[in-house]
Amino acid sequence: MNVGIARARITPPRPVWMAGFAARDHHSEGVYQDLFAKALALDDGENRAALITTDLLFFDDILQQRIEARLRDSLGLQPREIILTASHTHCGPALVERQRPVYPDLDEEYLADLVTRVGGAVEAAFAGLREAPLAFGIGTCDMGVNRRLTTPDGVVMQPNPDGPTDPQVAVLRAGDAVVMNYACHPTTMGGYLIGGDYPGFAQRIIEQLMPNPSGPRGGPSGSQRGAQAMFVQGCGGDVKPRNVGPDGRFQSGPLEAVERCGRQLADVVWSTLNGPTQPVDGPIATRRADFELPLADPPTRAQAEAALDDSNPFRVKWAKRMLEIMDGGGEFDRARPAMVQVLTIGETFTLVALSGEICVEIGLRIKRLLQDRRLMVAGYAGPAALTSYVAPTSRFSEGGYEVDGNYFYALWPAPLRPDAEEMIIEKVMGLVA
Repeated sequence: MNVGIARARITPPRPVWMAGFAARDHHSEGVYQDLFAKALALDDGENRAALITTDLLFFDDILQQRIEARLRDSLGLQPREIILTASHTHCGPALVERQRPVYPDLDEEYLADLVTRVGGAVEAAFAGLREAPLAFGIGTCDMGVNRRLTTPDGVVMQPNPDGPTDPQVAVLRAGDAVVMNYACHPTTMGGYLIGGDYPGFAQRIIEQLMPNPSGPRGGPSGSQRGAQAMFVQGCGGDVKPRNVGPDGRFQSGPLEAVERCGRQLADVVWSTLNGPTQPVDGPIATRRADFELPLADPPTRAQAEAALDDSNPFRVKWAKRMLEIMDGGGEFDRARPAMVQVLTIGETFTLVALSGEICVEIGLRIKRLLQDRRLMVAGYAGPAALTSYVAPTSRFSEGGYEVDGNYFYALWPAPLRPDAEEMIIEKVMGLVA
């Protein structure tokens, strides 16, 4: 297999509106850690694929299509050959047009530069292709904890030590690149400082531990030398880092806690790299399905008018928008776009990449269905912002943020229907068959 790696620094050069927490009310105040876009190019002589990881919250269809168009023009890559993922750090810049009600200030100059830098990193990775071995291993990490706690008042976002998590850490070594896959929200840090949260620290620690390779690694930010660690977020829509205060509730920071979580993951990755691994080889195949996930029934006028008095200001904004659509004779969205991608390397490795914030039980189900494969399952791929949360069918009777408490932030008229999980599973199995 021919492998190439490159990176580009994508830290905003000026204060920006940050994405991830709706309570923020002003621009960023500094940087605790640089953000990067990293590319892994794979070429078997006949087929190609590009895996892109970024220290960002997520992408929408607009940014995805701009990056795909650049790579089509420069490299002839097809959309199915480009796997674009975000770590889902909540300390990165706002990027998504549809979420202007939450993050009202999008830095258009930064967005244009982001497309240039991401595209440039992929181009540099393919320009530096060289033959290299690939290997796969599995480790275990208990850093994440389920965040759906059932109380007499309903499901709240607090630690649930009895809730499901996915402790598996899948590790792919590709030449000088190390790709790690773990399912847990990067929400260890809040506030107004830009940074990559625990995945950023985990990547930096692994790069410091790796021996210095012989070849250059370049990108729009300049040539560099050294190994490249890449983080692929899993299906951790309802899993948070185990950063819990004395009161038993989740806490934000301090920075030492973020680094501790990153080191915990990095220790697992490092021990996996130095333990028994399995070779990965064979022809590359890429597949992609774009489809829609249906929404529940749109609100009635009475429901929208009642929400005008809600204590959540974003639900009030939602209510006003719904009433505008009704009064203007417009039509409500009846579905959200979704995407599934599959990358296989012979019969030795499979990456399943899903758009949206996929809850952990869905990721675990995919792993059970494909348990005979060396597997990574990724969330937050492609236009993840538009798909938003996808909860398992079994959780719809409980409600909670992931089920019916998030849709109004992006002005969707209603949450997803309970059959969203089955539709995704059907697409996955159709692509890997």
